[in-house]
Amino acid sequence: MPYVSELVDCTSCATFAVDRTGRILTWNAMAETLLGYTADEAKGQACSDVLQGVHRSGEPLCTAMCEGRSCFENGTPFAVTACRVRHKDGRMLPVSIASMVIPADKREPGDAVAVIFLHETDPGIADRLVSVPLRIFTLGHFSLVVSGRGLAVDSWKRRQALVVLKYLVAHVGRPVHRERLIDVIWPGETTNRGWDRLKVAVSFLRGQLRQNGVTDDPIKTVDQCYLLRPEAVWIDAIAFEKLVSDARLLERRQRPLDALLCYEDAQRLYRGDYLEDDPYADWCAEIRARLAERKAQMIAGLAHCHAQLAGLARSSARAAGRPRTPVAGDFDASI
Repeated sequence: MPYVSELVDCTSCATFAVDRTGRILTWNAMAETLLGYTADEAKGQACSDVLQGVHRSGEPLCTAMCEGRSCFENGTPFAVTACRVRHKDGRMLPVSIASMVIPADKREPGDAVAVIFLHETDPGIADRLVSVPLRIFTLGHFSLVVSGRGLAVDSWKRRQALVVLKYLVAHVGRPVHRERLIDVIWPGETTNRGWDRLKVAVSFLRGQLRQNGVTDDPIKTVDQCYLLRPEAVWIDAIAFEKLVSDARLLERRQRPLDALLCYEDAQRLYRGDYLEDDPYADWCAEIRARLAERKAQMIAGLAHCHAQLAGLARSSARAAGRPRTPVAGDFDASI
């Protein structure tokens, strides 16, 4: 579609076009200036991989089943007034997003389905509008992120504070009695001494989070219990499980391409086993085993979706009576 390329190239803001799978087809000079990627680096990549956007709330914006893709499939423009996208150097940039959908009757398979426009916004807008939740990464090395910036948890002097947080993450949304935390972190400690140590650890933890921009305290005190508020945090393990669940549902509904994209998003999140820095912690063994099972389901689902799509491509080529372009899932029978 030559006119789409011309539109993208002549637009005065950061602009690019995507196909129905979310792959970037065109990328203008302003997009390179804004995000740091050259056209050669961006083309062919998933839009979600390049932008890595988050909503003002901190929830992921760029996922395989993002609202934007759903809008484009329905012929509806997609817009976000304030969000953040990731520059090539790792900085999070405040932007607004607008789009233009290409009418279905004016495109061929593989053509652009939408043109997306990025406009820089006031750096303070997102932070003034809402408090940004804590993003917690438990798959692989444990890490915390606020507004796109990682916290230096490995250098915290009170290591027990991290254990408190990890345990609360494992029980997010459920009150954990202080005696249980004491037993886990300081086994054999007297009740009074353990309570004193726990109060110091929780106070240190809250202080570190406040100092690093977490304005909405994610830890709630309930009688003699502590609770990690689910609305104040985003946890990769929860997002991973939902993606796998969504992908399996899409498979059952005979939507292999959408399922594949969902599985691929889940694969990006699974950086390693659950809390791999604590391999001998029995209190998270059950969760680790469950997530490992979800990983196996993800791998099987990826293979199944690739096979389905390859079969559909072969059937389509035979029906059209034309040579078929090789796709993922093909193999050389002579090997």
